Parts: sequence; structure tokens; C-alpha cells
Amino acid sequence: MEDDDSVAKIIVADDHPLMRNVLGVCLRDAGYDVIEVADGTVLLEELRNALFDDDNPRRADLVITDVHMPKCSGLRALELIRSVDAGLPVILMSAFTTPELHAEATRLGVTRVFDKPFDVKVLVAEVQRLLH
Repeated sequence: MEDDDSVAKIIVADDHPLMRNVLGVCLRDAGYDVIEVADGTVLLEELRNALFDDDNPRRADLVITDVHMPKCSGLRALELIRSVDAGLPVILMSAFTTPELHAEATRLGVTRVFDKPFDVKVLVAEVQRLLH
């Protein structure tokens, strides 16, 4: 896919390669430019580049991240994202959700939480709703 400013760019962060791949394929099939990363630290590096590097054409339009990842959790990443960009849509995913996790994610400003397993078509539809 060409790097086109009209194509929404999504960062997908999950430490499970299969989940990253499935989401990446489905989102690309839906017409999005997808950057896949394996942990929260790389997610934050990609976001730093996207948000603060004026020469970087890869401005992120939406983030999808797993909650439980090595090096930096999705909740910590959400907290750091919100400290610099209150409007960037962030979707959290987790196989281990609790009411407390949902409450903390809401407090931190999450856009939506998906409990794993979930229907990828529903997630893609939510992405489309958020970006259009």
C-alpha cells in the first residue's frame, strides 16, 4: 500500500505474533496502513516518532494495544499517550479483563476495551466508526 496521507494509520501492539498478524491482515484488507509492534516500549517509540517528528509521514490515527505485554503494559502506554494526546483513539484488548481493569482503562481515557476472544469483524467495524 502506498504511503498516502488519506490512508488512516493504525499501530497494533500485541506480544502474540498470531494476534498481531490477524489484526494486521484484517485492518489492511479494510484499507488501513498498519504498523505492528511486539511490546509497549516499541509502541511508545513508534508513537514518539509519529507524534513529535515533523518529518515523519506516519502519523498514527489510532492505536490498538494488548493490556498485558512485556516491558510496558497497554495501560501504562495508554497513560503516557494521554499525557501528550488526549484525542488519539486507543483500543485496549485483554484476555484477562476484570471490572477493575475496565475502570482503570476508563479513568485513563481509553476509547474502547475488547475482551479476548472477540470477533475481529466487530473490532474492524469499531475502527471504521472511530475513523470515519
